[in-house]
Amino acid sequence: MYTYEAEQPLFRGKRLVETGHFHRELYGVYRKGVDFALELLEDGRHERESRDKVRVTKRTAGGLWELVYAESECEVFLIHLKLRR
Repeated sequence: MYTYEAEQPLFRGKRLVETGHFHRELYGVYRKGVDFALELLEDGRHERESRDKVRVTKRTAGGLWELVYAESECEVFLIHLKLRR
């Protein structure tokens, strides 16, 4: 798990925690930063995917972005990121 201690970006007052899978997608595959993930969380459309997971979608010029996360009492676990063209 990857967490941010220095800048500590928050979503709804909760700390962001990246899974290894999400980290590889965000930085390796799509070459984006945590600010992009935070933008998706803040501006995207949230739909409950299951009891524990939420899917966020946001359309951009490049296509439809999907981000999946789960919440605990004080953390948001970023699980998956995908671009559908």
